[in-house]
Amino acid sequence: MIVSSAPLRVSFNGGGSDLPAYFEHQVGNCLTLTINKNVYVAVNKSFGEHYRVAYSQIEVVKSIEEIRHPIIRNSLKILGVKDFLEILSIADVPSNGSGLGSSSAFTIALLSSLSRYLGEHYSGNDLAEMACEVELKMCDEPIGKQDQYAIAHGGLNHFIFDSDKVSKLEFGLQSNEIKEIIKSLNELAHFYQIDRPRDASSILRVQKEKLIPSSEAFQTTTKISELSVKTRTHLLNRNYEAVGSAMSEGWLLKSQLNGDIDDPEIRRLQSGIKLSGAYGGKLLGAGQGGFVVVLAPKHLTQTINDIMSPYKRVDFEFSENEVRTWELK
Repeated sequence: MIVSSAPLRVSFNGGGSDLPAYFEHQVGNCLTLTINKNVYVAVNKSFGEHYRVAYSQIEVVKSIEEIRHPIIRNSLKILGVKDFLEILSIADVPSNGSGLGSSSAFTIALLSSLSRYLGEHYSGNDLAEMACEVELKMCDEPIGKQDQYAIAHGGLNHFIFDSDKVSKLEFGLQSNEIKEIIKSLNELAHFYQIDRPRDASSILRVQKEKLIPSSEAFQTTTKISELSVKTRTHLLNRNYEAVGSAMSEGWLLKSQLNGDIDDPEIRRLQSGIKLSGAYGGKLLGAGQGGFVVVLAPKHLTQTINDIMSPYKRVDFEFSENEVRTWELK
């Protein structure tokens, strides 16, 4: 049996500029950091002549074409898998609209397990490119490319999205300096779950349609992309108050794109965080629901908890978490 784990991620700023509708016209930037939560995928040769796939549902079918789950079906196709397999997925965090890149983490973990099963080894960049092919093209999802690259590379990353390539901009820091930044962020980070039903694909599909060059949505996305570059500088300068402020600014801009600006509850949270003395924060992902991260000194913990009530506080931490694959015999 082959098992792979792929980390979930937080996007500090830049979301939307990783959509092809944007970066085919103007360079996009995203700043990301993985957390200590994962999606796991196990792959094993089937005893019988069937495919058995277990996620939130269980499918037992005779051919790849019969598999209803589009990511599983297309991942098997892109790698040319011929054997009958059993595939099992488990996640540390529910995958329904988390805003943590869980769908791409599933894809990356699946591709990593399948490639090891086939005796192949792919780099993080290879896995990211393959995941983008599966999700954006074969599954026709209206998503961007930051999640695949952030998850496949793991840790703290700044990605640049251009019309014909995705590249990683190095921070020029030693390993101990990266660890120091992550440790400092964890001393300030407060995570909460806003458990509200949402359809990220629908939200992103509408956002994608608005990204016409020179449109207001395009200009707003440019500001969000530029904020990720500023956030990078703030991190390098260890100016965590400015990091939080940039996150809040990006959240407000994103709210104008996805309609959250008209949601009284989202506005309540944004206003409460701003007035609390916190450095800042943001709702992760496409909008409407998911997880919120707030950067604030520990002495404000109870204040932030009160503002975020009745939402659940969760024990996430930033980390250098990366894709791992191992074989069980």
